[in-house]
Amino acid sequence: MADDFAAVSAPEIDLGGAEDTASTETQEIGSESTETTDSIADERAQETKEFRAVENGKLSAEAKQTIEELKAKNPALAKALQRSLFAEDRLRRELPGGFKELQQLRGQLEPYGGPEGLEQIQGELKGWEDFDQSYTSGDPKVLEFLTKTPEAKDAFLKIVPNAIQKWSEFNQEGHDAYMSQIFLATMNAADIEMNVRLLQNAVGENPQAQELVKNLMGFVQSIKGMASKPVSAPKVAPTAQDPRTSELDNRETQLRRQEWTGETNQQHGRIFGEAWKRIAATVPADKQGLVRRLYGIHLGEKIKARANFDQNMTRYFDAKQKDGFLRLHESTFKDLVPLALRSAMAEAGLGAKKAAPPPANGVPLKPPVGQQPQAGWVRLNNKPNFATEVDRKQTSPEMYSRKQAILKTGKRVTWA
Repeated sequence: MADDFAAVSAPEIDLGGAEDTASTETQEIGSESTETTDSIADERAQETKEFRAVENGKLSAEAKQTIEELKAKNPALAKALQRSLFAEDRLRRELPGGFKELQQLRGQLEPYGGPEGLEQIQGELKGWEDFDQSYTSGDPKVLEFLTKTPEAKDAFLKIVPNAIQKWSEFNQEGHDAYMSQIFLATMNAADIEMNVRLLQNAVGENPQAQELVKNLMGFVQSIKGMASKPVSAPKVAPTAQDPRTSELDNRETQLRRQEWTGETNQQHGRIFGEAWKRIAATVPADKQGLVRRLYGIHLGEKIKARANFDQNMTRYFDAKQKDGFLRLHESTFKDLVPLALRSAMAEAGLGAKKAAPPPANGVPLKPPVGQQPQAGWVRLNNKPNFATEVDRKQTSPEMYSRKQAILKTGKRVTWA
């Protein structure tokens, strides 16, 4: 749903330009940032007033200075403090309501027996889902489920007569055919048809007796004829859906999509505007358009790389859960927008450049085997600067994102 609900280009707002918002501290803690902390405020109103050591994934200047001072005295304690601060920031974003929200969630879970009880309920739900699937598909194995325990068997025996009656109401011909098959099997076991024929010979020329025997034989033949019919009910062709209903459903979906997309676009514009203000002073006027275009490319790539984002957005939309839909979009874009701006700034030559790795033993690096460039293309060890080295008339941002470019010298290059 990223393409449907989330604009991946910079919104049309007042320009301003960006500092790197994805700090090395964020990368350093990695998965350890999930550790819990007791410093989360219970009320969101308090959170907005209190000092924040981490904002948008970056340590504040005061916090960074304190950690550097502490590192000189106790490196282990400084590292633990840094992890705690980032863990606090993540918990703030995941649980905006603080401990109060956590207590509410725990209160909702406890009546079901906690995590163990919830796991048991999930197991039982899976069992009922399997039963529903077997029942709706007409699988005879469903009877094993209905008669698994002595109590279930007793209940089944009580239900069967009523079930047979319902069967007769829903499919009289199949019901009568099955009952005739049972009756015919009983008659065959007692040689009823043969005995009737012998009786016909035994009564001689007595007209009244011959009429009675004829009636008996007719009954036997009617049972045989009824027993030969199919037991299963004929399949009923599905009722065609009213096209007006389908049209109304599609229209409702489109209107909902437009409404929700409008709100996510507003979220994106607000988040982008806040991030842009922090970098406004570092973006020259002649490079603002370039940064915005590169930002859209990098944001799109980061959204695609975010695990399950599109799937979860679709799930919320199909379930008509607007709160979850907007909450997921906002939290994701708060993380990715600053990172995309950082990448755009660096690619435009405005951010800090990473030093190229030195050649091994003075020998220039070579591309890995199996990754040779196509004919006419030269592989570089380092990505060319989009703003100063690349011919932007012949190289689009999309082409550059595919790691291909035409330099101002005319050379066609690619890189790892």
